[in-house]
Amino acid sequence: MSSEKPALAKPLGYIAMFLFSDLIFWWLSVNSGIQFEWEIVNKVLGPACVLIPSWAALMILFYLRRWWSILIGVIAIIPLIIFSGLGLLSVVIPASEKVSETDWRGYKVRCYRRNVGAMTKYGLEIRQERVILPGLILPRRVDYMYGCSLLDIITTDTGIKVLHSSSQCEALNGQDREYALKPNF
Repeated sequence: MSSEKPALAKPLGYIAMFLFSDLIFWWLSVNSGIQFEWEIVNKVLGPACVLIPSWAALMILFYLRRWWSILIGVIAIIPLIIFSGLGLLSVVIPASEKVSETDWRGYKVRCYRRNVGAMTKYGLEIRQERVILPGLILPRRVDYMYGCSLLDIITTDTGIKVLHSSSQCEALNGQDREYALKPNF
């Protein structure tokens, strides 16, 4: 009986480690954590970092061959297959494209067109990005505007200004918008 606990503790520790790393990767992907400069790398590596720990934890559950671990594995496999399918679908369907870019005090201020679904209009996300290492960026979301296809952005002393006159955006309501950017985020 006592020899069974150490043998069971190691795989359960692996499962906990995989699920914890899965939560970290999921949180980073939702909250625009550190990303790669190249969209294709984000599209392939992002879902892989989220999916691989989940599948590894599931394989260890089946490897334990206890009645409760097989039951948990069978219950968890259906949502994991659906989640994996959605992750792979996000790789195939392009959800964003860069439409404009400007420099501000060593940062890149970029505007991305987001495809939010088949029955809705495009949205534009304005992000302030800083290069951490070559190929790695730290993004900060400035604003998201629904119903926009093009924004004209100019830099100011404190940040950026979105001009309504040359932008194609319903969200501006005929007015310019000014954003104060953080110099050290």
